[in-house]
Amino acid sequence: MNLIITSRINNEFNGFEEGKLFKLENGEIWIQDEYDYDCNYINRPKVKIFSDDYRFYLQLEGMDKKVVVRRIPDYVQSNIISDFKGWDGSTIFKLSNGQVWQQAQSSHVDHYSYRPTAIIYDSGSGYKMKVEGINESVFVKRIK
Repeated sequence: MNLIITSRINNEFNGFEEGKLFKLENGEIWIQDEYDYDCNYINRPKVKIFSDDYRFYLQLEGMDKKVVVRRIPDYVQSNIISDFKGWDGSTIFKLSNGQVWQQAQSSHVDHYSYRPTAIIYDSGSGYKMKVEGINESVFVKRIK
């Protein structure tokens, strides 16, 4: 395997889970692309990303485990304006960059925060939004 990146996760790491986003200090975002669950808390861990010519793997410093990841080449990062209370099925998200997105799947999450950061990315089966402080992502569609 070839080492291609050495960096840090830009915030806390609280385990592996399929679909989990990892934002690195270098600005890149990677998503876990396989089922592998592990609960572990580390603040801003160092990571290495390897390639075997077919896939990419993320490994945390001090751990033997590597998980399959893929890079998210294009994403939007902005803040949700005003109070955020979660989503309830048809929630509209107004971002500080002027974009407006609407929830495009049936799910419900209660979570309060003020102006949290949101990352919107193409998941391969539609756009998803990951909101700071919430482990899961939600499908969204852009309306403005």
